[in-house]
Amino acid sequence: DIAKTKRCIELYQSLFNKIGLINNSKSCLIYLKNGVVLPYELALDSGVIQAVGENDRISYLGFSISNEIVFDTKILPTLNKYLENLTVSPLLKPYQKFSLINQYLFSKLIFPLQMAPLSKIPDKISNSIDLRIRSAVKSIIDLPVNTSTAMFYAPRQYRGLAILNCSWEKYLQHHLSISQTLKAIDDRSPYSVCH
Repeated sequence: DIAKTKRCIELYQSLFNKIGLINNSKSCLIYLKNGVVLPYELALDSGVIQAVGENDRISYLGFSISNEIVFDTKILPTLNKYLENLTVSPLLKPYQKFSLINQYLFSKLIFPLQMAPLSKIPDKISNSIDLRIRSAVKSIIDLPVNTSTAMFYAPRQYRGLAILNCSWEKYLQHHLSISQTLKAIDDRSPYSVCH
């Protein structure tokens, strides 16, 4: 209902305005009707907020939305640049670089892998990410070119590097997301038999 939406947005704007967090030019809305993204302009007292058009693409919470949720392939050049800067940087020691890959880079990949539909994450892209990460790790810790791929993904208790494998992780993250949703449903259900 447009009228209720308008009242809610005006309420939020008045509250955010008190702390200086409102900028209509940076705001947009997603207008769905029967599951289809439609163009729309929401006129408010403080200005107009444009809706995302059918072919527009926005980023929200780490994943991209156009007329459907998609895996943002723009992450590849950003990933390549980040890994290149990290491998050539003289300011960090190899263990620090490796630590940054594990803590920063992987966390940037997890949410998009979790949110995009599996059919929207082609194997070509996940394999490309895996290859680039392996190449960077080889360069950072001076591993020989013929190092076994299994060593990168093996757990540390077995003398592996425990590197994220996007080709596997996309399935694992979807399974995790689904299992957490099912657990939340079971926990709220008065008829739950799983304890």
